Amino acid sequence: MHRARKTTGIIILSWNKTLLLSTAFFIFSGAACAGKITCPNTLQNALTTHRLNDATLFQGPPEKHGELMPDNDSHIVWTLQEYQDYGKKMGLPLWLVCRYENTSKTVELKVPDSANQCKAGLEDNSTRFYAFCE
Repeated sequence: MHRARKTTGIIILSWNKTLLLSTAFFIFSGAACAGKITCPNTLQNALTTHRLNDATLFQGPPEKHGELMPDNDSHIVWTLQEYQDYGKKMGLPLWLVCRYENTSKTVELKVPDSANQCKAGLEDNSTRFYAFCE
């Protein structure tokens, strides 16, 4: 009888470790994935598919028009550290706004606090536009 309790305790302890490790895995894997956002390549509107063709970064809600300029004119890249610091102090998170051909509809994505950089542009040897923050 004493032996059965000990075995049961080991099984429960083992089960609790498994549960704990599984929970930790899901929490940390989700956190790693949450660090990157990407504009969808297309936007479906009724029967029409619109291709991504532009992206803009905003400090605060996009409707307040706090558009941020890229770091330079040759590449569409935003280095985020100063914007992130300011946003935390002022309660103005960053938003990536994805724009699409032949429609005024947009996709607005909140930039994760952990993101360091946003990029946008044409893929190499392609006419396909991309935009993401990580």
